[in-house]
Amino acid sequence: MTKSSKRKDLKRHLDHVEAKLTPNELAIKCIDEIRRYPTLLDFLKAQAKLTYPESELAKAYKALSQQAQDRCPGSTPQEIDARKKLKQTLITKFSTRMMLVMEVNRTIELERKMFAMSGLLIQSQRRHLQHLIWQDHFLSTASAAAEWIKRNKSGNRDRKQRREILQRLAAYPKVMRQVPSLLPKSWIITNSILLLPLYACQMAVQDVQTKYFDGHPILSHEFEDALKDGIDSLLKASDAYKEYVKLRDLIVGLRNRSQDGAGAQNELEGEPEFADLDQAIQKAARVMADEIVNDWVTDARDHIPPSTPEHQDVFWKNFQKKHVVND
Repeated sequence: MTKSSKRKDLKRHLDHVEAKLTPNELAIKCIDEIRRYPTLLDFLKAQAKLTYPESELAKAYKALSQQAQDRCPGSTPQEIDARKKLKQTLITKFSTRMMLVMEVNRTIELERKMFAMSGLLIQSQRRHLQHLIWQDHFLSTASAAAEWIKRNKSGNRDRKQRREILQRLAAYPKVMRQVPSLLPKSWIITNSILLLPLYACQMAVQDVQTKYFDGHPILSHEFEDALKDGIDSLLKASDAYKEYVKLRDLIVGLRNRSQDGAGAQNELEGEPEFADLDQAIQKAARVMADEIVNDWVTDARDHIPPSTPEHQDVFWKNFQKKHVVND
């Protein structure tokens, strides 16, 4: 058997298998094809270089048409009508699934611009955090210097200067003791707000995958990675700020306790002040996710590609005009 004949036999076998796939399985097959490419745009450009019969869309339509023919093979008017209805039902189900995939990916693509802004914000926060760490170091040094000056005696002529230095050193820790910790707390709140739409998109994607695609991933790799990285970067930044606030409050509490006795006990015990915020963000994201899924499903149903021959040619020419790039 020649290589050419082997390829033909393999193609016939694959066509036979494909003709047995359900609309959902055909949609998953198309998703796998999308995920073979680095980006969604790369997949669309590759498809646009093909003729319509060679495209994944046309192959799926052909397979579903064959299914309708196999299940309703009769030639009576009733059987022909039943075959047409079944064909339309199958194609509509497949097309809705594929448009749903496109709607989901398009949304994450738009959100990716927010990921970039979040990254710039995190970089700025980290630079400020480094400044605060050095500021805390100077605060500790100033406090230690004030204590050292108190313990050392000086002559009468140095007493006035010594008092002025003590006042300055003592004033700095009092003023700065609370201010630096407020800034990271505001960053944690800001990052939580930025996480809200990302959590909502993540939940919505998971809901769609579970309900419509048997848990199969539906995002292109670039958008899947972008969503994950966007969430991870904000979470890691917030965790670092929480650790800083926790450690700083503990140090300040210990310092106050050594100076004021048990009066600072509440500062040491504290409460997980961000736990309620995290829960509120998760609840709000859940509500947003439900709304996003409803919008995706509605838009997918409203933008199904044409399946009739008279409209397919125009549709494919417009698709090619949009995505083919002349090198």
